[in-house]
Amino acid sequence: MAFDFIMEGEPVNDVLVCGIGTNNLFSLAAKYIPTNAMSASRLIDVSAWAGTTNELFFGFLGGSSTSATLVIENIRFFSLAEPRLEIAVSGNGTLLSWPLTAGGYVVETTPTLAAPNWETVTNAPVILTDRYVLTNSWSDETRFFRLRQQ
Repeated sequence: MAFDFIMEGEPVNDVLVCGIGTNNLFSLAAKYIPTNAMSASRLIDVSAWAGTTNELFFGFLGGSSTSATLVIENIRFFSLAEPRLEIAVSGNGTLLSWPLTAGGYVVETTPTLAAPNWETVTNAPVILTDRYVLTNSWSDETRFFRLRQQ
């Protein structure tokens, strides 16, 4: 899901929020939103609520503003493909990357597929442009990797 929004007035210390039910899925400090200009949200994963009836909410959180208004337009829903994990050799290590739109995933690894014992890679990925990137080196030469949604 994604949406466009316009903020008018002075938001003081408010935060723009969007969510479903009691789940906050998007938040942005209003002081970073250009006034009287169209902005767009990032892609928001709402797949957990697919096929169900829910209440979608938008608003300002904080309540310190008395003059800010929010206009929400062009709410869009997308079907996103499962993210693809890419792998490359980097020096003496392995470079793994996957799309930034695939938040909420962890990388798992195992040395064999015969009797896999998947373990979560504990290194935190960094964000480069539009991708999560993770580097690591392994003592064994054979490694299998997968992305698993948390």
